[in-house]
Amino acid sequence: MPREKELFRDNLARIDAAFPEKEMIRIGEAKKFIGVRNHYTALKILGMKKGEEFISKCQLASRLS
Repeated sequence: MPREKELFRDNLARIDAAFPEKEMIRIGEAKKFIGVRNHYTALKILGMKKGEEFISKCQLASRLS
């Protein structure tokens, strides 16, 4: 079983605090959270494909770690 990345739990806690009522986050919300304006740059940073609209909190925390 793979290990969690070192900052995963910290990132997940920050994301939970920012979006307490959601499990899936829209790309627009994720862009604001990570501080990126360009949609395509955000997709590249988050490792997503064009056309995907949502990312889970766990995926976001993992990709930011």
